[in-house]
Amino acid sequence: MLRRRLLVIIVPLVGILVLVSIVGIMLLQGTLSQVEQINEGRLATVEQSNDFVMIFRDARRNLHEMSMGHPNQLEPMTASMDRASQLLHGLEQSPLVHHPKFDSLLDRIHAQFPQVHEQIDALLAPHADTSVAHAEALIFRMNEIDVDVTQLSQLVREQAQLEFQELSDRFRWQLLALTIVSVLAINLSVLALLRMGAMILRPVDKLVAAARELGKENFHVRIQLETHDEFSQLAHAYNHMAEELETSERRRMEVLGQVALTMSHELNNVINIIELQLMLAAKRSEGNGPLEGHLKQIRQSLGRMTKVVDELRHARRIVLTDYTGGMKMLDLHRSAQELDAADQPAVESRL
Repeated sequence: MLRRRLLVIIVPLVGILVLVSIVGIMLLQGTLSQVEQINEGRLATVEQSNDFVMIFRDARRNLHEMSMGHPNQLEPMTASMDRASQLLHGLEQSPLVHHPKFDSLLDRIHAQFPQVHEQIDALLAPHADTSVAHAEALIFRMNEIDVDVTQLSQLVREQAQLEFQELSDRFRWQLLALTIVSVLAINLSVLALLRMGAMILRPVDKLVAAARELGKENFHVRIQLETHDEFSQLAHAYNHMAEELETSERRRMEVLGQVALTMSHELNNVINIIELQLMLAAKRSEGNGPLEGHLKQIRQSLGRMTKVVDELRHARRIVLTDYTGGMKMLDLHRSAQELDAADQPAVESRL
């Protein structure tokens, strides 16, 4: 059936479109989740690394000023080291630095940073060594740590940029894949719609053409469809109707032919008798001009009667024309004419 055939086309097409939509939403949702992770986690890690470098350098600057004779820099320096220690711990917990290339760098920082931190905290003791030589030794070790800290901050930024680039590439390929799949799905939809249109329009065109032929009283036209659906049932009903109309027209023509034959037989007998009487009357009316004129008119009227009977006997179709009072009458002249070339029926006409 046509309904089933349309469902066979529409249901898989809708399923494909829904599947493409679901997969696209899931992929984009995953990508957006990673974007949120980068915005919340990776960028925060980059900021932590930058803060760690700045605060560590503040502590080094405080130590340098203390070595220049400014003992009031001791407390800010220890506070900066405490804050730097907290930031370093936070960096170690970040997933961004869980990469093999960070291992050696973090190992070097762990080997030196706690010792420097302890030595700076020891400066708060009552009899701590605050000499210039001791301060310069600490500054030297902090300079060594600063190299690793700077490299750590740079690696964190590079790793964040790398992950962002990978995510950007992934998002680009996802969009490209979704675009290709969407274009294919749209083309498939167009082909399916064209297929559906052909399934509907071709039978409709044949039915319309057959209906036009039926309006021209070409009852011989038949419709043949290769499908077995509602259109084939409609075509079968049309063919049955056309066959009934053709049979009815044939019966009407047979009745008209029988009537014409009967009238021709009866009228010809009467016309022959009248012709014979006219011949006798013509011999007797020789020399009588008015009577010969009347006899000539009677012969002409008989000729018209003979023509009418002949046309009725040769009628090939029933063509009605308007008569007085809104009534219809048989147009013998047109009924006896051959059909036009465009209306000529073929022996087996099929649409």
